[in-house]
Amino acid sequence: MIVKNLIIMKWSELKRKLKNVGYEFLRDAKGSHEVWHHPEKPNSEIIIANHPSKEIGTGLANKILKQAGLK
Repeated sequence: MIVKNLIIMKWSELKRKLKNVGYEFLRDAKGSHEVWHHPEKPNSEIIIANHPSKEIGTGLANKILKQAGLK
């Protein structure tokens, strides 16, 4: 069985990818979540969890990367 677009990454890797394309930490959100934004893109806020060593689900990783314009 071939699985297409399977992304396995940790939250820390996702944060690194966002930083590399210009996203910055904006503020803390509820619980263990953070709001990140791109200073040059209006309405670019992305909410991500702050669990650096935990893995992200494939669907959620794809959704966040698509929202950030990386997919």
